Amino acid sequence: MDRVTYPNEDVQEYLKEHFIGVKLEQHIDAKRVAQLLRPRKLTWSPLFLVLGPSGIEHRLILGYYPPRKFIAELDLGRGLASLTAGAADAAEEIFATLTMRFENTSVVPEALFWQGIARYRSTRQKKDLSIAWQEILQRFPESHGRTRATLLRNWHAHDLQIQAGRCG
Repeated sequence: MDRVTYPNEDVQEYLKEHFIGVKLEQHIDAKRVAQLLRPRKLTWSPLFLVLGPSGIEHRLILGYYPPRKFIAELDLGRGLASLTAGAADAAEEIFATLTMRFENTSVVPEALFWQGIARYRSTRQKKDLSIAWQEILQRFPESHGRTRATLLRNWHAHDLQIQAGRCG
């Protein structure tokens, strides 16, 4: 990360604009690292945590990432932090921008999933969930997000049948 990703101008700009960075070296800051990771087992490094102001973990990023993928992962964490803070409109905008800016990265299906949830939290319309999840199924049929989207789409269809009185 120190040789390729951190020195990257886009990464530097993104981190300055959106995050307060704290870097702990395990071999130097062993006590601080142990305190921060107390509820987790460190299985590999580097480990990046996107934490909210109160210390709530929104995203755990493990391993080495090239600059573009690293920013996409951080963006996902930023969107989740906004969603958790109750800023659904802001979260939806972050996820929508992420899906356009990083359309060829593996985080897009997950961003679409959370974008649907953010939109639902703004509108309270279950169809907004279905629209996002249908996009995952169509664009990313081999992704991990497909399984989650399929289950939730089926749950939503069953819920609609119950509301229409077609299911007992």
